[in-house]
Amino acid sequence: MARNRQNLNIIYISDRMRETLRPIASCALTAVVAPMGYGKTTAVRWFLAEQAKAGAVVLQASIYSDNCSIFWKSVQKAFAAAGLTVLEGYDCPADASGAALLLEDLCAALGGKTPMMLAKKPRFDSLAQRGEVGLVRTVAEGLTPGSDVANLSVMGYDPKKYYTGRSPLEAVSMGVNLGDTDVAFRCNLVTLSDEADYAEKTMVDYCAGDISSEEAAEIIKTVQAHFGNAEFAFHPGVSYRHCMVWHGGKLELGHMTPPHDISGRVVGEHLSRHPDAVRLIAMMEESYALLKDHPVNLARIAAGKRPANSIWLWGQGSKPMLPSFEATYGVKGSVISAVDLLKGIGKCAGMDTPEVPGATGYIDTNFKGKAQAAVDALASGKDFVYIHIEAPDECGHRNEPENKVRAIELIDEQVLSVLLPALEQYDDYKVMILPDHPTPIVTRTHAGDPVPYMIYHKNKEKSSGVDSINEESAKATGNFIEYGSGIMQKFLTED
Repeated sequence: MARNRQNLNIIYISDRMRETLRPIASCALTAVVAPMGYGKTTAVRWFLAEQAKAGAVVLQASIYSDNCSIFWKSVQKAFAAAGLTVLEGYDCPADASGAALLLEDLCAALGGKTPMMLAKKPRFDSLAQRGEVGLVRTVAEGLTPGSDVANLSVMGYDPKKYYTGRSPLEAVSMGVNLGDTDVAFRCNLVTLSDEADYAEKTMVDYCAGDISSEEAAEIIKTVQAHFGNAEFAFHPGVSYRHCMVWHGGKLELGHMTPPHDISGRVVGEHLSRHPDAVRLIAMMEESYALLKDHPVNLARIAAGKRPANSIWLWGQGSKPMLPSFEATYGVKGSVISAVDLLKGIGKCAGMDTPEVPGATGYIDTNFKGKAQAAVDALASGKDFVYIHIEAPDECGHRNEPENKVRAIELIDEQVLSVLLPALEQYDDYKVMILPDHPTPIVTRTHAGDPVPYMIYHKNKEKSSGVDSINEESAKATGNFIEYGSGIMQKFLTED
């Protein structure tokens, strides 16, 4: 009698094994561990093949080396073989923070949706359907992308002509009087790691755990008592944002790196080596020893909060000179913002900058209060209101995709819901909505790419052929404004 021959090409996977492998599809990372010869590779390949049948994209890279460069090239090759170019130009992550950032970028690239696309924003989109939608370059070629140059541009001031630095604008908002030879600096309170050598410390948090203004004022008081003199003066601001003035100071200091640009990175390679910056860098280094055991920080640590254990100086500039917004555009305006930079631009331009209780510059800000302040400004006789909301930008810096989506939704729910009904009492009105600049979650810093804009005119509705405002719909319209400083003229004067 002939014996039945076994088909050795059939792979048997037990129910128990199937359940064991299930986390591969539901977790960011799954480690499959077993002794050699137990069939790990076979089982995983079977499982991934099943996932591929269901429509998943499966990438495989076999690496038999502990060389990081070889490993990374294999990973990039695997992605490229699947037609995915997202890893081109990326270095292999050096730490957990870098890996997290890369993961966010991968998710965005593979998911194909930005926070503006994901956010539920019916009021935004309703205006977009009846208005002009397009792209505008708010950061001119050759300029470092930042809220300073971008908002100057949106407000109609050419940064190449009027920009003198970020911190002077913030200083004006804080009531700091700058002399012609003064140089103002942003003075962040930051959280650094505890390595002995300052250059080896990591930028743990550029905003020191959202330290309160009251706590920060105590720390800045200590900083002023220690470093302040006829040459240097420290002034308290809001939360982590403060100001230092260097009387008779230098402007050319090399690159004084913004702390939000180096979140999760070792700070040493980002400290200026310029000879005129030596004293400032030494001040930053000394501040760590001064602040690490400060009573405010000890209390914050005990409460499970991040300490403000170092100052960080950046964004230097000289006294700003902006022409009046009213004289330039023929309208009286107000600026509504929680951020000293924006209020400083407004004050330099001769605009009102009312204080809004509960305005924080983050997702917990008083959205409705800002909207109501704008309504009140218009009712008091203002022709124009510039409402600035920092929350989406902050969420980008902090690598918080869900909060960034939610921030956009809150603008729709709590700002436009108050503003639009109030505007209906007027015979005519215009609304312009746009980001000042991109802050991609993956990079956690500003970018100079064009941003979507929308302009709605009540009595002259139009259609750009799109039903939503986001990066892709704006690009699809073909409308493009190359010079961002022209968008205010367009908004105020064109029909």
